[in-house]
This record gives sequence, structure tokens and C-alpha cells, in this order.
Amino acid sequence: MLAEIAVTASSTDNLVHIWDLRSGAVLGSLKGNKSNQRCTTLLPVGGAGGSLYSSSFLTAQNDRALVHVWNWAKGQLQVKFGLPEKLSSLCASHSGMYCVGGGQSGRVYVWQMNTGKLLRMFDAHYKAVRVIRFTADDAAFVTGGEDSVANVWRLAEVIDPQLDNVVSPHCSLSGHALPLTDIACGIGLFGNTRIVTSSADRTCKIWEASSGDLLNTIVFPKSISSLALDPTETRLYSGSSDGLIYCTNLYHQSSDGQTHGMTQGVDAGETDPGVFTGHTQNVTSLCFSFDGSLLLSGSEDGTAIVWDAASKQSLRTFTTHKAPVSSVNVLLKPPHLMDAGAASSGPYATHIRPWQRHSTAGTDDMMQQQTVEDFSWRMPATSGVSSDIALERTTVHPSSLSTPSSTSAFLCSVDQQVRQIHRAAAQDNNSNNSSQSSQFQDTAEMLAQRNSKVLEANNGLYQAAVTQLIRDVKQDHD
Repeated sequence: MLAEIAVTASSTDNLVHIWDLRSGAVLGSLKGNKSNQRCTTLLPVGGAGGSLYSSSFLTAQNDRALVHVWNWAKGQLQVKFGLPEKLSSLCASHSGMYCVGGGQSGRVYVWQMNTGKLLRMFDAHYKAVRVIRFTADDAAFVTGGEDSVANVWRLAEVIDPQLDNVVSPHCSLSGHALPLTDIACGIGLFGNTRIVTSSADRTCKIWEASSGDLLNTIVFPKSISSLALDPTETRLYSGSSDGLIYCTNLYHQSSDGQTHGMTQGVDAGETDPGVFTGHTQNVTSLCFSFDGSLLLSGSEDGTAIVWDAASKQSLRTFTTHKAPVSSVNVLLKPPHLMDAGAASSGPYATHIRPWQRHSTAGTDDMMQQQTVEDFSWRMPATSGVSSDIALERTTVHPSSLSTPSSTSAFLCSVDQQVRQIHRAAAQDNNSNNSSQSSQFQDTAEMLAQRNSKVLEANNGLYQAAVTQLIRDVKQDHD
């Protein structure tokens, strides 16, 4: 018989707890974790049940640039490896072939799981990437940042080595006024699916994934911090900063018995009169059971609650965590759960290669085609941000700020470019190349300082725009 388990993690408590979703019995724990919201992901089993079963649990740590990996067969940490920077979000594809991480810098990293190769890293947002979600068919993934924009990326284009290094989003979902907090993707192929985004601006927005068209905006009394769509995609569940969970009907029946979707535009939503009441602080994460009958929620009050989705009644409360619960997951109970013998052999044994910290794709070819004299160092064009950014969110993507000639310099880190120059200089040790290498290194340091100043100016303008927007909203209410 298939059984479901709940996995709850904390941002400060170093234990990940595993318990039976329906009975509440504690089944085990994983040691050595401190992860924030949206920084945990499940890796499916390649065989023996396919993606229905999970083989491993991955978390990005909040106190250092590390990823921790556990096999469900053991409570001890299986492997950990370093990252280019501390990640603020992490998500594996449903196939388990790729994993995408978002950094505090706004950069996105795409790794291939079976090789550990860093396939691509690129600037996706101006500020930290707070959430990443794959569509159900893995054709695309969506990133949401503190810059209040969600970007949709076609996976095939991102990982294609033949394409230009400048990665552009398939579409940008801009309309929120404050940072994004969560994203939910519907079930179905990419061309027919919908995307729901939530923000600290007290709204949830529903988008058409393929076109990026805004379908509806739902306004709530408090800011929304977590989202979950029921399996039928007829109801949206939204966890708020005050501990309440709202249920919004995405379809309604008219007087003639016909079922209609929500009308396009701004709507208060057909929110059920009853809300889920039980948490006392911010609801950080929501997740449904496979049949949609149970809803699992985690909160900063240190509790995880199992709800009956239909009646909105609390069935049980899990209070083992002594710190805020940052993430909750529901999955089928792995056959090898806490079975130490299955960790090293059999279909559930996992051998995850450490992830590369720097992209090496195309480096050798570039070094063969370019000499040291071919490297060009130019500052990317600035975007001309004005105070109107909070009122009219005209999307200017970071990757579009670089000219083609400066792509190789700013797509990769400055340090990586310097290493490439040193490698080229090492092939010819004459004094001319050595002096050129030193000159380019000085230029790189100067440009790095200029780039840092541009980012500081952009952050200052953004904060000023947000402050002005909040002030205007308060004046309108007063």
C-alpha cells in the first residue's frame, strides 16, 4: 500500500523531520541542515517507480555556500559540496536530470545532475532570486526575484551550448509592486499551463505561461507568502503573513448552473468565508497530498499543521521543531526509508557528483579562437531607471544590458576572465604577453569597481521607488 510522508525543514533547527502524513508518527530525521524558504528540493528515482518516488533530499544552506544531500536510507549527511555563492532558492526538475539554483546576486545556475556540470550561469534578476519552479513537463522554469518580476525560461534554450551566451527569458511577468514570495505552476504542457505568483504587495496574479498574459489579479487583506494549487486547479490556497490561509475559488457557478472562470482584471476573488486558522505567524510553505484531500502548512511559529482541505479543520499539529519551519514537502514513502542497506546498492542507491562551481562550457574553444589581444572589456549599458519604476514596471532584463562584445566579460565572473587570460599567457611566456596580462587584470579590477557602483546606484533607485510607492498607498488609504 502506498503511504505518504511529510518532510519539514527549519531555517535554524538543524534537523529535518520525517513523519507519516496521516498518522503523525515520526519516522526519522536528517541531521545537519539550516535552509531558508524555497531552498529544499526532492530528487526523483530514475527507475523503480520513476518520479513517483524520491531518492534524495537536497537543501541549500543559509549560513554558507553549500548544498547538503541526504539519501532517505540514512539519517546522516551523504555528501555536501561548495557553490559559487549562497543560494536563496533551489529546485530540481521533475525528471531529476537538472537542478536550478538562484543566488543572492540575482544570478541563476543550471546544473546537470548525472555529471555535476554547470551548464549555464546568467544574470536573471537585479536582486536576489527568491523562488524557482519547473513547469509540469519540464519544458520551462520560472524564477521570481526581489525585483518584483517573474521570468519564464525555456529549458532547452538555456542549456543549449550552440546558442549565444546571452540568455533571454521567454517572457517576463511584471506587474507586482513589491518582491515576489512564491510561485505555483499548474499541471499540463507548457503551452496550456498557468502560473500563479504572490507578492508582498498583498496580491496574487494568474498568468498564461506561454504568452505571459495577465489573466487575473486577486487582492488579499495581508501580504501572501506561500501558494498551493489543488490537484484539480479549481482552488488557490494562499498563506499570509498573519498566519491565516485563504482559499480562493478560481471557478464559480452562475445562476443557470454554468461553470465560469474568474473574469480578467482586478478581483477580490471568490474567497471562501471560512479560512484556515491555526498558525500565529507567517505561513512559509504549503503542500497538498497526492489526492488533494489534505493540506500541509509550515509556519514561522515552529509548527506544521495537517488540514482537511474540504472542511478547513486542523487534523493534527506537528510541534517537534524548536524553530521556524521554513519548508514542507509531501511525497510517497520511499521503500528504502531508513534502510541503511539500500543506501549503497540497489535501485535506490544514489551517487551524486559534486557540482561545478564555475562554468567551463566553451572555454577551450574560446581560447583557441581568441588570443589575449581579442579580449574586450566594456561596461554594460545602464538601463536608465527612474522613479516611475514602481508605477509602470517596464521590464528591462539584466542580460540585455550587455553588448555582444562584452558578453564574455560579464556573463562569467571577472575572476574567471582573469584566469582565462593567465591561461593564455602561460602558453607563451614572452614579456609582451606578460605585460598584457597584467594590463588586462588591472582593467578587470577597475571595471569590477565600476560595475559595483552601478549596482549600488540601481539598488538605491529601486529602494527609493518602493518607499515612494508605499508612501503613496498610505496617503490614499488615509
